[in-house]
Amino acid sequence: GAIEEDEYGPTTNGADPARNVNGGAASNNGWPHDARSEVLDLVDEVLERVLCVGVADYDAEVRHTVLRALTPRFDLHLAQTGKWELLVAALGDSTVSAREAAIGVLGRMSRHNPAHLLPALRTQLFDLLTEIQHSSLKARKEDAARLLQRLVRSAPVLIRPYTMSILQVLRPQLRESASAIATLGELSVVTGSAVGPYMPQLLPLLLPLLQDHASSFKRRTALHALSQLLRSTGYPSQYAPEGAPQPSALLLSTLLAMLG
Repeated sequence: GAIEEDEYGPTTNGADPARNVNGGAASNNGWPHDARSEVLDLVDEVLERVLCVGVADYDAEVRHTVLRALTPRFDLHLAQTGKWELLVAALGDSTVSAREAAIGVLGRMSRHNPAHLLPALRTQLFDLLTEIQHSSLKARKEDAARLLQRLVRSAPVLIRPYTMSILQVLRPQLRESASAIATLGELSVVTGSAVGPYMPQLLPLLLPLLQDHASSFKRRTALHALSQLLRSTGYPSQYAPEGAPQPSALLLSTLLAMLG
């Protein structure tokens, strides 16, 4: 895709571009256009080679490190044909950490190339929901929920239409899975009021976790998720149905006090 502006400086499309001392056209930052084009071509070539390593290297730590190094400054390059396909391939990595990094990069890049990247991420979403719902292995469910959390955070445009489906899959996992709890919190941030009507069903599952002394990590995760839910939905004022059992006023006030 054409690059309008990036870390190498904006392009110049005016009728009378500045001239350099040799008489050649110069970009706004003083770079001759030919030189700037050569630099961008070099960046593209290096990125493609790095991506090949990031997808195919036998060392999982190398793959993870490469994918984590793909910061937003490279997104316009990465969204181009020949590069995004390599990143999509990384979604099938054998390690959760590399897949998580790939999801983060692809979700961020989907703003630049939604036609190609959103379908790939949608397939990943459905695969993760299936894994959470039907896997017989607790560890695989937890890994899938962790990856779903990253996908929710990274690709909100993709996630919003599937809020109800995601909630239906997460809700049975909340008592056991810290990653499912964390994903629910992220989902409320991304979708806001869409989660609000489900709060009367979610709170009875989450509030007891604040008193679960078997796992301090799960308690902290539940506290953070509840803070996200309350801030994002405005519950209980808008959504508590008339006559419905209200959650413990003491627990809610304690939670709000913890939030500051």
